[in-house]
Order: sequence, then structure tokens, then C-alpha cells
Amino acid sequence: MVDTIKWKNDTGVWNDATAIFSKAKPVMIQGNDFYVADETDEELDHVMEVVVARSGLTIYARDQEGNPKSDTETIKSVQGIWPEIEAPPGTIVKVSVGSQVTATSPVQWTGPRDFVVGETIYLDFIVTGRYISVRFESLGQPVWVLSSYDLDIERSGEL
Repeated sequence: MVDTIKWKNDTGVWNDATAIFSKAKPVMIQGNDFYVADETDEELDHVMEVVVARSGLTIYARDQEGNPKSDTETIKSVQGIWPEIEAPPGTIVKVSVGSQVTATSPVQWTGPRDFVVGETIYLDFIVTGRYISVRFESLGQPVWVLSSYDLDIERSGEL
């Protein structure tokens, strides 16, 4: 259910626990303004930066039943990614793929590459490492949802 009352016009009590935890969405703060994820106020003048990332992936394949095969010693090679992003056509989400040699070393990113909803299906990457990372980001784009992604990944050896 979407709350149609704008925050500045809401006369409800905001200092009790039921008011604070009544929404199941993140609350963001920018300066003195509060924002609820997936809800907007047309009078606010800001650009939303969105970043979704996952690092330290050790999956390199799937077995016959479809279960992931994982190994921290295996060197993986990523050739590309198939993102499943729900958004208005033309929405641009920047996609990066990275790798690490050890779990504590910094991620070495390749990209970003533009994924254009309604046009792009697959993005080429050449990334090699023990630990794989992915990042999806946008600035000032319409609301988008990352449903899933599939990596074109294979085992390329051990050190």
C-alpha cells in the first residue's frame, strides 16, 4: 500500500516506535530531508544514486541437478553477464564485473558497461580471479529492479 500523504503534510506522530517501524522500506537521509525507497515527492529536487553489488563469489559452475559448484582455490574466468532488470525501456543501468585474487585484496573492476533496458541482453566482459564481484548502478534513472543475473563463467585453473 502506498502512502499518498507527503511527508511534510503528514500530521501523524513520528516519535513513537510504531510510526518509525511502520514501513518495510529503507529510509534515506539527504541533508535535512528523509526519503522512503520506491516513493517519491515531486517537490523534492534530488537525483537518486543506486548501487547494488555482490562481492566474493566463488561459484564456477552448476552440477547436474543445478546446484552451484563453489571453490575458493579455483581461478574463474567470466566472459559476460545476462542481467534480468525490470524497468521502463531505455533505462540505463551501468554494470561492472570484478575479481580478487584473495578474499582480502581489493576488487579490480572492469566496466562499467551500459545495460539499456529493452535493448541490451548480454554484456561482454573478460575477468579472471578466485573471487568474482558484480555491481549494478545508476544515477537519475527511473526505478528499476534487478530480478537476477547469470554469469558466463568457467573454471580456468588453480594456483
